[in-house]
Amino acid sequence: MTGVSQGYDQCQDNPLARATRNLFSTSGQPFKRLTKCFFQDPSECIRWFGVFVHSAGDRILFFPGYSKLHDHLVGYMGENPWKEASMDVDHISLEKDRLSWHFTNKNSTEHVGSISTHRISDTALYWFSLSVLDSSSLRAVRENTVITAPIPSSDVDRRVSVFTESREDAVFQLLCLNRDHSLPSKPMFLHFSVLVGLPGFCIPQNTIMGLPANGVFSNEVAESIESHPVRIHRIQLSESIELMIIVSAHHGNLEKEFVFSGVCPG
Repeated sequence: MTGVSQGYDQCQDNPLARATRNLFSTSGQPFKRLTKCFFQDPSECIRWFGVFVHSAGDRILFFPGYSKLHDHLVGYMGENPWKEASMDVDHISLEKDRLSWHFTNKNSTEHVGSISTHRISDTALYWFSLSVLDSSSLRAVRENTVITAPIPSSDVDRRVSVFTESREDAVFQLLCLNRDHSLPSKPMFLHFSVLVGLPGFCIPQNTIMGLPANGVFSNEVAESIESHPVRIHRIQLSESIELMIIVSAHHGNLEKEFVFSGVCPG
């Protein structure tokens, strides 16, 4: 594929290895569905946005495609800092009732937060947003992604079957910016809004959810958010769950490499 880096990604911090750790490396816990999600940056390099998993317990998990793991969490709710904690954010988890989500560390030994979702309609809600300092903060996709795990020989077939079936007929989405408009002048940051709902749900056009407050920037945001061009992508995670990811780029300079947001702008 054009834009994919040559060679092997053997680091077990890659998002696919993290998303399958509980299945392959630890308890052998199954999941229902898994889908990979990529981002094509303005230079056409293919990078990881992350991996979404529909868990056996009916949670929806997102494993961000960090270029490197971080050991510090910064969260914003509206205009105010919400939470700072020393933890490696391995993934975020949307609860079964879809009313709240939280951050989870590498071995699922620590959970931080209970952040409310925002209902948009009877069939859809806003889950979270992720703002990224620069596309290089997202992990480059290699031709081969390697997962290494000590699987008990008596359970190899079952675990491999779970993994294979979770990807059956899956469409791996390639996100990109709206190319019908010029990019903001630098410095700029990337912004991804993630919504979840029943298949075919609708939202108002050009809706940008959870844009970080001005206090997150070292420079003010220059554009009018209301008229800002976006690119909308849909991901069919399972028969009953569809994700929508709204991608945009904004003029400004994030103080942090990754910023999670959990509130719709008012």
